[in-house]
Amino acid sequence: MGLETVKALTNDPLAVIYATDFDKQILERFLKDEFPNVRSQLLDVRNQEQVRKTVGGIVSEHGRIDCLINIAGTITTDSTTTTTA
Repeated sequence: MGLETVKALTNDPLAVIYATDFDKQILERFLKDEFPNVRSQLLDVRNQEQVRKTVGGIVSEHGRIDCLINIAGTITTDSTTTTTA
């Protein structure tokens, strides 16, 4: 879902879009020639300090954040009665 969201948002050539994930292979899908306004950034959103540094770096570089999408996610296929956090 995250990848498709990023693809849909690339229609605005003036927007700088950041796609984040903790998996480098996932981020390699965003090739410069196919997605020229998408920047990819390794980020594990479970690490609060890493999130702070990443957001701060983007704001320092661009002055704002147009769009930042964390495309990492997991799917659990067990029932809710047997799934634990």
